[in-house]
Amino acid sequence: MHDKNKMKEHLIKELQNQRKEFNKIKANLNEHIEFQKLVTNISTRFISINPKLLDKEINRALQEIGEYADVDRSYVFLFENDITIMNNTHEWCAEGIEPQIDNLKELSTDIFPWWMKKLQRFENVYIPDVANLPKEAEAEKEILQSQDILSLIVVPLIYGNTLIGFLGFDSVKNKKEWSEDIIALLRIVGDIFAGSIEHNLMNAVLLRSEERYRTMIENANDLIWSLDVKGKFTYANSQAEQVSGFTFRKWKGKSFTSLVHLEDQKKANKDFQKVLSGKSSHYFVRIYDKNRNIIYLSINSAPIIQNGVVVEVLSFGRDITRQKAIENELKKTNKKLQMLARTDFLTKLPNRRSMLEKVEYEINKFERSREPFIIMIGDLDNFKFINDEYGHIAGDKILKLVSRTMLSGIRKQDVVARWGGDEFLLLLPQTNLKGGRVISRKLEEEIAKTSINFQKKKISIDITFGLSVYNKPMDIDNCITIADGDLYENKRIKGYK
Repeated sequence: MHDKNKMKEHLIKELQNQRKEFNKIKANLNEHIEFQKLVTNISTRFISINPKLLDKEINRALQEIGEYADVDRSYVFLFENDITIMNNTHEWCAEGIEPQIDNLKELSTDIFPWWMKKLQRFENVYIPDVANLPKEAEAEKEILQSQDILSLIVVPLIYGNTLIGFLGFDSVKNKKEWSEDIIALLRIVGDIFAGSIEHNLMNAVLLRSEERYRTMIENANDLIWSLDVKGKFTYANSQAEQVSGFTFRKWKGKSFTSLVHLEDQKKANKDFQKVLSGKSSHYFVRIYDKNRNIIYLSINSAPIIQNGVVVEVLSFGRDITRQKAIENELKKTNKKLQMLARTDFLTKLPNRRSMLEKVEYEINKFERSREPFIIMIGDLDNFKFINDEYGHIAGDKILKLVSRTMLSGIRKQDVVARWGGDEFLLLLPQTNLKGGRVISRKLEEEIAKTSINFQKKKISIDITFGLSVYNKPMDIDNCITIADGDLYENKRIKGYK
Protein backbone atom coordinates (compact mmCIF):
# COMPACT_ATOMS: atom_id res chain seq x y z
CA MET A 1 0.00 0.00 0.00
CA HIS A 2 2.90 2.30 0.82
CA ASP A 3 4.44 1.65 -2.62
CA LYS A 4 1.08 2.29 -4.26
CA ASN A 5 0.67 5.67 -2.53
CA LYS A 6 4.25 6.56 -3.35
CA MET A 7 3.65 5.70 -7.01
CA LYS A 8 0.49 7.86 -7.04
CA GLU A 9 2.39 10.78 -5.54
CA HIS A 10 5.05 10.36 -8.20
CA LEU A 11 2.43 10.34 -10.97
CA ILE A 12 0.73 13.46 -9.60
CA LYS A 13 4.07 15.28 -9.39
CA GLU A 14 4.96 14.21 -12.92
CA LEU A 15 1.55 15.40 -14.16
CA GLN A 16 2.12 18.78 -12.54
CA ASN A 17 5.56 19.08 -14.16
CA GLN A 18 4.10 18.11 -17.53
CA ARG A 19 1.42 20.77 -17.19
CA LYS A 20 4.02 23.41 -16.35
CA GLU A 21 6.07 22.44 -19.42
CA PHE A 22 2.92 22.42 -21.56
CA ASN A 23 1.99 25.92 -20.39
CA LYS A 24 5.51 27.17 -21.14
CA ILE A 25 5.51 25.69 -24.65
CA LYS A 26 2.00 26.99 -25.26
CA ALA A 27 2.97 30.50 -24.12
CA ASN A 28 6.06 30.61 -26.38
CA LEU A 29 4.10 29.25 -29.32
CA ASN A 30 1.25 31.71 -28.81
CA GLU A 31 3.73 34.60 -28.53
CA HIS A 32 5.37 33.57 -31.80
CA ILE A 33 2.03 33.18 -33.60
CA GLU A 34 0.66 36.50 -32.30
CA PHE A 35 3.82 38.38 -33.29
CA GLN A 36 3.69 36.75 -36.73
CA LYS A 37 0.09 37.95 -37.08
CA LEU A 38 1.21 41.48 -36.15
CA VAL A 39 4.00 41.41 -38.77
CA THR A 40 1.60 40.05 -41.41
CA ASN A 41 -0.86 42.86 -40.62
CA ILE A 42 1.90 45.47 -40.93
CA SER A 43 3.04 43.94 -44.22
CA THR A 44 -0.49 44.06 -45.63
CA ARG A 45 -0.86 47.75 -44.75
CA PHE A 46 2.49 48.74 -46.26
CA ILE A 47 2.11 46.90 -49.57
CA SER A 48 -0.61 49.25 -50.85
CA ILE A 49 0.22 52.29 -48.75
CA ASN A 50 -0.58 55.83 -49.87
CA PRO A 51 2.78 57.69 -50.07
CA LYS A 52 1.32 60.55 -48.05
CA LEU A 53 0.64 58.17 -45.15
CA LEU A 54 4.05 56.48 -45.12
CA ASP A 55 5.49 58.39 -42.13
CA LYS A 56 2.29 57.93 -40.15
CA GLU A 57 2.22 54.20 -40.84
CA ILE A 58 5.89 53.73 -39.94
CA ASN A 59 5.27 55.44 -36.58
CA ARG A 60 2.15 53.34 -36.08
CA ALA A 61 4.09 50.13 -36.75
CA LEU A 62 6.88 51.21 -34.38
CA GLN A 63 4.28 51.75 -31.66
CA GLU A 64 2.52 48.42 -32.31
CA ILE A 65 5.75 46.42 -32.17
CA GLY A 66 7.12 48.45 -29.26
CA GLU A 67 4.00 47.93 -27.16
CA TYR A 68 3.73 44.24 -28.07
CA ALA A 69 7.39 43.56 -27.29
CA ASP A 70 7.28 45.71 -24.12
CA VAL A 71 10.27 47.87 -25.10
CA ASP A 72 10.77 51.53 -24.23
CA ARG A 73 11.80 53.04 -27.55
CA SER A 74 11.57 52.00 -31.20
CA TYR A 75 13.02 53.98 -34.08
CA VAL A 76 14.26 54.21 -37.68
CA PHE A 77 17.57 55.72 -38.82
CA LEU A 78 18.34 56.42 -42.49
CA PHE A 79 21.82 56.95 -43.96
CA GLU A 80 23.05 59.73 -46.24
CA ASN A 81 26.25 60.56 -48.14
CA ASP A 82 27.41 56.99 -48.75
CA ILE A 83 26.59 55.86 -45.21
CA THR A 84 28.69 58.57 -43.53
CA ILE A 85 25.72 60.43 -42.01
CA MET A 86 22.67 59.05 -40.23
CA ASN A 87 19.39 60.66 -39.18
CA ASN A 88 16.75 59.51 -36.74
CA THR A 89 13.65 59.87 -38.95
CA HIS A 90 10.97 58.05 -36.95
CA GLU A 91 10.56 57.30 -33.25
CA TRP A 92 8.08 55.91 -30.74
CA CYS A 93 8.60 56.12 -26.97
CA ALA A 94 6.75 54.38 -24.15
CA GLU A 95 5.12 56.50 -21.48
CA GLY A 96 7.72 58.15 -19.27
CA ILE A 97 10.57 57.70 -21.78
CA GLU A 98 12.19 60.89 -23.08
CA PRO A 99 12.20 61.18 -26.90
CA GLN A 100 15.64 61.40 -28.55
CA ILE A 101 14.72 62.04 -32.19
CA ASP A 102 15.50 65.79 -32.13
CA ASN A 103 18.99 65.12 -30.72
CA LEU A 104 19.87 62.47 -33.30
CA LYS A 105 20.17 64.39 -36.57
CA GLU A 106 23.13 64.65 -38.94
CA LEU A 107 25.20 62.23 -36.86
CA SER A 108 28.45 60.82 -38.15
CA THR A 109 28.38 57.03 -38.44
CA ASP A 110 32.00 57.04 -37.20
CA ILE A 111 30.70 57.26 -33.62
CA PHE A 112 29.49 53.65 -33.92
CA PRO A 113 32.49 51.80 -35.49
CA TRP A 114 31.70 48.30 -34.10
CA TRP A 115 27.98 48.75 -34.73
CA MET A 116 28.47 49.93 -38.35
CA LYS A 117 30.80 47.04 -39.23
CA LYS A 118 28.06 44.61 -38.30
CA LEU A 119 25.36 46.51 -40.21
CA GLN A 120 27.53 46.80 -43.32
CA ARG A 121 27.84 43.00 -43.24
CA PHE A 122 23.99 42.98 -43.09
CA GLU A 123 24.15 41.53 -39.58
CA ASN A 124 21.88 42.30 -36.65
CA VAL A 125 23.18 44.29 -33.68
CA TYR A 126 21.80 42.29 -30.75
CA ILE A 127 22.84 43.48 -27.27
CA PRO A 128 20.90 41.72 -24.47
CA ASP A 129 23.09 43.47 -21.85
CA VAL A 130 24.87 46.75 -22.68
CA ALA A 131 27.09 46.33 -19.63
CA ASN A 132 28.60 43.18 -21.17
CA LEU A 133 29.58 44.68 -24.53
CA PRO A 134 33.03 43.56 -25.78
CA LYS A 135 36.06 45.82 -25.52
CA GLU A 136 35.92 46.72 -29.22
CA ALA A 137 32.47 48.22 -28.60
CA GLU A 138 33.56 50.69 -25.90
CA ALA A 139 32.41 53.70 -27.98
CA GLU A 140 28.91 52.21 -28.37
CA LYS A 141 28.79 51.20 -24.71
CA GLU A 142 29.52 54.75 -23.53
CA ILE A 143 26.84 56.30 -25.78
CA LEU A 144 24.19 53.71 -24.92
CA GLN A 145 24.79 53.94 -21.18
CA SER A 146 24.55 57.75 -21.37
CA GLN A 147 20.97 57.19 -22.63
CA ASP A 148 20.27 54.62 -19.86
CA ILE A 149 19.81 51.84 -22.42
CA LEU A 150 20.08 48.34 -20.90
CA SER A 151 19.34 46.18 -23.94
CA LEU A 152 18.63 46.66 -27.64
CA ILE A 153 18.16 44.94 -30.96
CA VAL A 154 18.91 46.64 -34.29
CA VAL A 155 18.23 45.12 -37.72
CA PRO A 156 19.59 46.57 -40.97
CA LEU A 157 17.31 48.18 -43.57
CA ILE A 158 18.41 46.70 -46.89
CA TYR A 159 17.11 47.47 -50.36
CA GLY A 160 18.59 46.17 -53.57
CA ASN A 161 21.62 44.78 -51.71
CA THR A 162 22.27 48.27 -50.32
CA LEU A 163 22.24 49.30 -46.65
CA ILE A 164 19.94 52.33 -46.34
CA GLY A 165 19.47 52.51 -42.56
CA PHE A 166 18.43 50.49 -39.52
CA LEU A 167 15.43 49.66 -37.34
CA GLY A 168 15.99 49.56 -33.57
CA PHE A 169 14.32 48.72 -30.27
CA ASP A 170 15.67 49.90 -26.88
CA SER A 171 14.89 48.70 -23.37
CA VAL A 172 15.59 51.27 -20.66
CA LYS A 173 13.65 50.01 -17.66
CA ASN A 174 14.50 46.30 -17.91
CA LYS A 175 16.92 44.05 -19.75
CA LYS A 176 15.35 42.34 -22.76
CA GLU A 177 16.15 39.14 -24.66
CA TRP A 178 14.84 38.29 -28.14
CA SER A 179 14.39 34.78 -29.58
CA GLU A 180 15.83 33.91 -33.00
CA ASP A 181 12.30 33.52 -34.42
CA ILE A 182 11.25 36.99 -33.26
CA ILE A 183 14.48 38.53 -34.60
CA ALA A 184 13.75 36.88 -37.97
CA LEU A 185 10.33 38.53 -37.93
CA LEU A 186 11.94 41.90 -37.13
CA ARG A 187 14.15 41.43 -40.20
CA ILE A 188 10.96 41.05 -42.24
CA VAL A 189 9.66 44.31 -40.76
CA GLY A 190 12.96 45.91 -41.75
CA ASP A 191 12.52 44.64 -45.31
CA ILE A 192 8.98 46.03 -45.36
CA PHE A 193 10.15 49.47 -44.18
CA ALA A 194 13.09 49.56 -46.62
CA GLY A 195 10.94 48.51 -49.56
CA SER A 196 8.21 51.00 -48.75
CA ILE A 197 10.62 53.90 -48.30
CA GLU A 198 12.37 53.21 -51.61
CA HIS A 199 9.17 52.24 -53.39
CA ASN A 200 7.39 55.45 -52.44
CA LEU A 201 10.44 57.47 -53.39
CA MET A 202 10.19 55.96 -56.85
CA ASN A 203 6.48 56.73 -57.03
CA ALA A 204 7.31 60.36 -56.30
CA VAL A 205 9.92 60.30 -59.03
CA LEU A 206 7.36 59.25 -61.61
CA LEU A 207 5.20 62.25 -60.82
CA ARG A 208 7.96 64.46 -62.22
CA SER A 209 9.50 64.67 -65.63
CA GLU A 210 9.99 61.23 -67.16
CA GLU A 211 13.04 62.32 -69.13
CA ARG A 212 14.75 63.93 -66.15
CA TYR A 213 14.47 60.74 -64.09
CA ARG A 214 14.90 58.17 -66.85
CA THR A 215 18.23 57.08 -65.44
CA MET A 216 16.81 56.63 -61.97
CA ILE A 217 13.92 54.54 -63.30
CA GLU A 218 16.28 52.38 -65.30
CA ASN A 219 18.35 51.73 -62.17
CA ALA A 220 15.40 51.33 -59.81
CA ASN A 221 15.15 48.21 -57.67
CA ASP A 222 11.44 47.91 -58.54
CA LEU A 223 10.18 46.37 -61.74
CA ILE A 224 8.55 49.14 -63.80
CA TRP A 225 6.61 48.58 -66.98
CA SER A 226 3.76 49.99 -69.06
CA LEU A 227 1.03 48.24 -71.03
CA ASP A 228 -1.16 49.41 -73.86
CA VAL A 229 -4.94 49.10 -73.58
CA LYS A 230 -4.72 45.55 -74.98
CA GLY A 231 -2.44 44.52 -72.11
CA LYS A 232 0.76 44.32 -74.17
CA PHE A 233 4.13 45.70 -73.03
CA THR A 234 5.20 49.09 -74.33
CA TYR A 235 8.04 49.59 -71.86
CA ALA A 236 10.01 47.64 -69.24
CA ASN A 237 12.95 48.88 -67.16
CA SER A 238 16.26 47.09 -66.65
CA GLN A 239 15.18 45.63 -63.31
CA ALA A 240 12.20 43.97 -65.00
CA GLU A 241 14.57 42.50 -67.54
CA GLN A 242 17.01 41.36 -64.87
CA VAL A 243 14.39 39.66 -62.65
CA SER A 244 12.55 37.98 -65.53
CA GLY A 245 15.56 37.13 -67.66
CA PHE A 246 13.82 38.56 -70.75
CA THR A 247 15.28 41.43 -72.76
CA PHE A 248 12.93 44.26 -73.69
CA ARG A 249 12.97 42.95 -77.24
CA LYS A 250 11.25 39.86 -75.83
CA TRP A 251 8.88 41.95 -73.71
CA LYS A 252 7.72 44.44 -76.32
CA GLY A 253 4.36 43.48 -77.80
CA LYS A 254 4.09 40.48 -75.45
CA SER A 255 0.95 40.11 -73.33
CA PHE A 256 1.53 40.54 -69.58
CA THR A 257 -0.82 37.66 -68.75
CA SER A 258 1.38 35.31 -70.81
CA LEU A 259 3.97 35.64 -68.04
CA VAL A 260 1.44 35.16 -65.23
CA HIS A 261 0.92 31.85 -63.45
CA LEU A 262 -2.18 30.10 -64.83
CA GLU A 263 -3.98 30.20 -61.45
CA ASP A 264 -3.45 34.00 -61.21
CA GLN A 265 -4.39 35.00 -64.76
CA LYS A 266 -8.06 35.60 -63.99
CA LYS A 267 -7.14 37.91 -61.10
CA ALA A 268 -4.55 39.77 -63.22
CA ASN A 269 -7.07 40.35 -66.02
CA LYS A 270 -9.70 41.58 -63.55
CA ASP A 271 -7.30 44.15 -62.07
CA PHE A 272 -6.17 45.24 -65.54
CA GLN A 273 -9.81 45.94 -66.48
CA LYS A 274 -10.21 47.92 -63.26
CA VAL A 275 -7.30 50.19 -64.25
CA LEU A 276 -8.69 50.60 -67.76
CA SER A 277 -11.84 51.96 -66.09
CA GLY A 278 -9.68 54.77 -64.66
CA LYS A 279 -8.99 53.38 -61.17
CA SER A 280 -5.68 52.45 -59.55
CA SER A 281 -5.22 48.87 -58.40
CA HIS A 282 -3.02 46.83 -56.14
CA TYR A 283 -2.74 43.05 -56.39
CA PHE A 284 -0.40 40.07 -56.01
CA VAL A 285 0.47 37.62 -58.77
CA ARG A 286 3.00 34.95 -59.55
CA ILE A 287 4.92 35.24 -62.81
CA TYR A 288 7.41 32.97 -64.54
CA ASP A 289 10.93 34.05 -65.38
CA LYS A 290 12.82 32.88 -68.45
CA ASN A 291 13.74 29.60 -66.72
CA ARG A 292 10.13 28.97 -65.56
CA ASN A 293 10.95 29.79 -61.95
CA ILE A 294 8.07 31.36 -60.01
CA ILE A 295 8.44 34.99 -58.86
CA TYR A 296 5.97 36.60 -56.46
CA LEU A 297 5.15 40.21 -57.31
CA SER A 298 3.29 42.92 -55.41
CA ILE A 299 1.96 45.21 -58.13
CA ASN A 300 0.61 48.75 -58.04
CA SER A 301 -0.96 49.83 -61.33
CA ALA A 302 -2.36 53.21 -62.36
CA PRO A 303 -3.97 54.52 -65.54
CA ILE A 304 -2.23 57.08 -67.78
CA ILE A 305 -5.04 59.36 -68.97
CA GLN A 306 -4.97 61.75 -71.89
CA ASN A 307 -8.00 63.93 -72.73
CA GLY A 308 -10.11 61.89 -70.36
CA VAL A 309 -9.21 58.57 -71.98
CA VAL A 310 -6.97 55.80 -70.60
CA VAL A 311 -4.16 55.33 -73.09
CA GLU A 312 -1.72 53.24 -71.06
CA VAL A 313 -1.31 51.39 -67.78
CA LEU A 314 1.78 52.04 -65.66
CA SER A 315 2.83 49.37 -63.15
CA PHE A 316 5.34 49.05 -60.34
CA GLY A 317 6.19 45.50 -59.32
CA ARG A 318 8.00 44.65 -56.11
CA ASP A 319 9.71 41.25 -55.98
CA ILE A 320 8.44 39.69 -52.72
CA THR A 321 9.67 36.15 -53.45
CA ARG A 322 12.08 36.22 -50.50
CA GLN A 323 9.37 37.53 -48.17
CA LYS A 324 7.01 34.77 -49.32
CA ALA A 325 9.72 32.17 -48.76
CA ILE A 326 10.25 33.46 -45.21
CA GLU A 327 6.50 33.44 -44.54
CA ASN A 328 6.24 29.85 -45.84
CA GLU A 329 9.20 28.82 -43.71
CA LEU A 330 7.54 30.40 -40.68
CA LYS A 331 4.36 28.42 -41.39
CA LYS A 332 6.39 25.20 -41.62
CA THR A 333 8.18 26.04 -38.38
CA ASN A 334 4.88 26.73 -36.60
CA LYS A 335 3.46 23.44 -37.87
CA LYS A 336 6.56 21.59 -36.69
CA LEU A 337 6.43 23.28 -33.27
CA GLN A 338 2.78 22.36 -32.88
CA MET A 339 3.56 18.75 -33.79
CA LEU A 340 6.51 18.56 -31.38
CA ALA A 341 4.39 20.02 -28.62
CA ARG A 342 1.95 17.11 -29.02
CA THR A 343 4.28 14.18 -29.75
CA ASP A 344 6.41 11.99 -27.50
CA PHE A 345 10.01 12.21 -28.72
CA LEU A 346 10.91 8.53 -28.16
CA THR A 347 7.84 6.59 -29.30
CA LYS A 348 6.37 9.19 -31.71
CA LEU A 349 3.02 8.59 -30.02
CA PRO A 350 0.78 11.46 -28.93
CA ASN A 351 2.01 12.84 -25.59
CA ARG A 352 0.09 13.65 -22.44
CA ARG A 353 -0.93 17.09 -23.71
CA SER A 354 -2.28 15.72 -26.98
CA MET A 355 -4.17 12.91 -25.24
CA LEU A 356 -5.83 15.29 -22.77
CA GLU A 357 -7.11 17.33 -25.71
CA LYS A 358 -8.56 14.19 -27.34
CA VAL A 359 -10.16 13.11 -24.05
CA GLU A 360 -11.70 16.58 -23.69
CA TYR A 361 -13.17 16.18 -27.17
CA GLU A 362 -14.73 12.82 -26.18
CA ILE A 363 -16.19 14.35 -23.02
CA ASN A 364 -17.85 17.08 -25.09
CA LYS A 365 -19.16 14.46 -27.49
CA PHE A 366 -20.53 12.40 -24.55
CA GLU A 367 -22.50 15.43 -23.37
CA ARG A 368 -24.28 15.46 -26.75
CA SER A 369 -24.66 11.76 -27.56
CA ARG A 370 -24.29 9.97 -24.17
CA GLU A 371 -22.02 7.42 -25.85
CA PRO A 372 -19.59 5.96 -23.28
CA PHE A 373 -15.86 5.66 -23.80
CA ILE A 374 -13.04 3.80 -22.07
CA ILE A 375 -9.90 5.17 -20.46
CA MET A 376 -7.26 2.44 -20.26
CA ILE A 377 -3.86 2.70 -18.55
CA GLY A 378 -1.12 0.24 -19.44
CA ASP A 379 1.98 -0.29 -17.31
CA LEU A 380 4.89 -2.55 -18.32
CA ASP A 381 5.63 -5.37 -15.87
CA ASN A 382 9.12 -5.53 -14.35
CA PHE A 383 10.26 -2.56 -16.46
CA LYS A 384 12.37 -1.15 -13.63
CA PHE A 385 14.20 -4.49 -13.38
CA ILE A 386 14.87 -4.47 -17.15
CA ASN A 387 16.25 -0.92 -17.00
CA ASP A 388 18.44 -1.77 -13.99
CA GLU A 389 19.64 -5.05 -15.51
CA TYR A 390 20.15 -4.09 -19.16
CA GLY A 391 20.19 -0.29 -19.18
CA HIS A 392 18.02 2.41 -20.71
CA ILE A 393 18.92 1.51 -24.31
CA ALA A 394 17.13 -1.82 -23.88
CA GLY A 395 14.29 -0.03 -22.10
CA ASP A 396 13.88 2.43 -24.97
CA LYS A 397 13.75 -0.41 -27.51
CA ILE A 398 11.01 -2.09 -25.49
CA LEU A 399 8.97 1.12 -25.28
CA LYS A 400 9.19 1.55 -29.05
CA LEU A 401 8.22 -2.09 -29.70
CA VAL A 402 5.26 -1.92 -27.31
CA SER A 403 4.11 1.31 -28.97
CA ARG A 404 4.13 -0.30 -32.42
CA THR A 405 2.37 -3.40 -31.13
CA MET A 406 -0.43 -1.39 -29.53
CA LEU A 407 -0.87 0.78 -32.62
CA SER A 408 -1.33 -2.32 -34.77
CA GLY A 409 -3.73 -3.88 -32.25
CA ILE A 410 -6.21 -1.05 -31.70
CA ARG A 411 -9.13 0.08 -33.82
CA LYS A 412 -9.01 3.01 -36.22
CA GLN A 413 -10.93 5.28 -33.84
CA ASP A 414 -8.82 4.37 -30.79
CA VAL A 415 -5.89 6.47 -29.56
CA VAL A 416 -2.78 5.36 -27.67
CA ALA A 417 -0.41 7.89 -26.01
CA ARG A 418 2.78 7.84 -24.00
CA TRP A 419 1.57 8.89 -20.56
CA GLY A 420 4.97 8.96 -18.87
CA GLY A 421 7.80 6.55 -18.03
CA ASP A 422 6.60 3.03 -18.88
CA GLU A 423 2.92 3.99 -18.78
CA PHE A 424 0.58 4.32 -21.74
CA LEU A 425 -2.92 5.76 -21.85
CA LEU A 426 -5.50 4.51 -24.35
CA LEU A 427 -8.76 6.17 -25.33
CA LEU A 428 -11.44 3.84 -26.71
CA PRO A 429 -14.41 5.86 -28.07
CA GLN A 430 -17.91 4.35 -28.26
CA THR A 431 -16.87 1.47 -26.01
CA ASN A 432 -18.39 0.02 -22.83
CA LEU A 433 -16.55 -1.78 -20.02
CA LYS A 434 -17.10 -5.22 -21.54
CA GLY A 435 -15.70 -4.13 -24.87
CA GLY A 436 -12.76 -2.46 -23.14
CA ARG A 437 -11.88 -5.71 -21.35
CA VAL A 438 -11.83 -7.56 -24.67
CA ILE A 439 -9.42 -5.03 -26.17
CA SER A 440 -7.17 -5.00 -23.08
CA ARG A 441 -6.88 -8.82 -23.05
CA LYS A 442 -6.10 -8.84 -26.76
CA LEU A 443 -3.33 -6.26 -26.32
CA GLU A 444 -1.87 -8.05 -23.27
CA GLU A 445 -1.71 -11.28 -25.30
CA GLU A 446 -0.13 -9.60 -28.34
CA ILE A 447 2.51 -7.83 -26.25
CA ALA A 448 3.27 -11.05 -24.34
CA LYS A 449 4.22 -12.63 -27.69
CA THR A 450 6.84 -9.93 -28.32
CA SER A 451 10.45 -9.77 -27.18
CA ILE A 452 13.73 -8.08 -28.05
CA ASN A 453 17.22 -9.51 -28.45
CA PHE A 454 19.72 -7.43 -26.54
CA GLN A 455 23.34 -8.32 -25.84
CA LYS A 456 22.64 -11.90 -27.03
CA LYS A 457 19.79 -12.24 -24.57
CA LYS A 458 16.08 -12.52 -25.25
CA ILE A 459 14.02 -10.13 -23.14
CA SER A 460 10.32 -10.91 -22.89
CA ILE A 461 7.72 -8.18 -22.42
CA ASP A 462 4.49 -8.14 -20.42
CA ILE A 463 2.02 -5.39 -19.70
CA THR A 464 -0.93 -4.93 -17.36
CA PHE A 465 -3.93 -2.73 -18.10
CA GLY A 466 -6.45 -0.97 -15.90
CA LEU A 467 -9.78 0.38 -17.19
CA SER A 468 -12.46 2.86 -16.31
CA VAL A 469 -15.61 3.71 -18.25
CA TYR A 470 -16.81 7.26 -18.75
CA ASN A 471 -20.58 6.75 -18.78
CA LYS A 472 -21.61 9.65 -16.59
CA PRO A 473 -20.33 13.20 -16.06
CA MET A 474 -17.18 13.18 -13.94
CA ASP A 475 -13.82 14.91 -13.62
CA ILE A 476 -11.32 13.35 -16.03
CA ASP A 477 -8.76 13.05 -13.22
CA ASN A 478 -11.26 10.88 -11.31
CA CYS A 479 -11.76 8.73 -14.38
CA ILE A 480 -7.99 8.22 -14.72
CA THR A 481 -7.69 7.50 -10.99
CA ILE A 482 -10.30 4.71 -11.33
CA ALA A 483 -8.34 3.18 -14.22
CA ASP A 484 -5.17 3.51 -12.17
CA GLY A 485 -6.75 1.67 -9.25
CA ASP A 486 -7.94 -1.11 -11.58
CA LEU A 487 -4.39 -1.35 -12.95
CA TYR A 488 -2.87 -1.90 -9.51
CA GLU A 489 -5.53 -4.46 -8.64
CA ASN A 490 -4.72 -6.40 -11.81
CA LYS A 491 -1.01 -6.11 -10.98
CA ARG A 492 -1.72 -7.58 -7.52
CA ILE A 493 -3.64 -10.48 -9.02
CA LYS A 494 -0.63 -11.19 -11.26
CA GLY A 495 1.62 -11.17 -8.22
CA TYR A 496 3.31 -7.81 -8.80
CA LYS A 497 3.61 -5.21 -6.07
